[in-house]
Amino acid sequence: MKDKEKVYLFHGPYQDYFYKYVEYKRGTGRKYGRASIFMIQELERFFDRQPLVPVAEMLSKASVEEFVAKRPEESLKTQYMRMNFIHDFAVFVNECGGAAYVYPAEKYVKVRSDFCPYIFTHEEIRRLFEVVDHLPYWGRYPKYHLIYPMLLRILYGCGLRLNEALLLKTGDVDTTQGVLYLSNTKNGSQRCVPMSVSLWKYMDYYLEQMAYPPDYNGYFFTSPDGNHYNSTPVYVMMKKYMKAAHISREDGTPPRVHDLRHTFAVHALEKMDREGCDLYYALPILSTYLGHGSIRSTEKYLRLTFETRDSITDSMSGIYDNIFPEV
Repeated sequence: MKDKEKVYLFHGPYQDYFYKYVEYKRGTGRKYGRASIFMIQELERFFDRQPLVPVAEMLSKASVEEFVAKRPEESLKTQYMRMNFIHDFAVFVNECGGAAYVYPAEKYVKVRSDFCPYIFTHEEIRRLFEVVDHLPYWGRYPKYHLIYPMLLRILYGCGLRLNEALLLKTGDVDTTQGVLYLSNTKNGSQRCVPMSVSLWKYMDYYLEQMAYPPDYNGYFFTSPDGNHYNSTPVYVMMKKYMKAAHISREDGTPPRVHDLRHTFAVHALEKMDREGCDLYYALPILSTYLGHGSIRSTEKYLRLTFETRDSITDSMSGIYDNIFPEV
């Protein structure tokens, strides 16, 4: 049974808030599964260990600061996740009429990540398309050879997050204007995503091959049971296709599906630079297209390949100094 379908039992004076909080998170289209539920259960255990106090004081400043304090042999990332959770939960409690201390975001511990996303070369993208465009028909999943070529084109061609693509419904796809309407996003905000002409045309081909009824408004990538495709098998199959296309990281492992989104951002910036766009204005446009709340979030996606780094940083010289440090 999927995490989203499981019933979790909460207890204590905040149990009603816990249930509502989970319902709220899932209602925004976010995957709020086992790992997220564990954080709520950790807060329950924390309350169980505390002296008996009025409910209004259980999320007081002192209590919250004790909950987020660093624990022995704990990583900064784990502590950061606890700070972020209690911050969001306290905001939710207050919006529901409760009283809770909101831990300030500026007090979060600083977590450094040396993880570097994989940026596909244009040749690797071509090879990956070559693999998925020649998938054989499989009787057990009679539409999969149609779905994966379309899914790859949307992920790379529009820079969508995987769940944003998998939760699309046919009504979200405007084939007369060439626009995707996203409502199930990470930040819970809606956005319109224009498509390239080639992607737009391929989408017409895909819908023709899928042969959905005229009044169908189900999932764009529908599974055999009529639900949307689950992300887990997509991760597995995409890694298989990357291996078949001879694409791997330096350690021999295949890139992540999410690296297609990173690659979209880098390739989009390359294209805008080649076309002479003023990158001072282009980067905020790209940020909006990706659904980011700020340019700072977009900067994390712009890990440039060695082939294009010099030309783009030259164009941005004096505008975004120190975003791309010397290697």
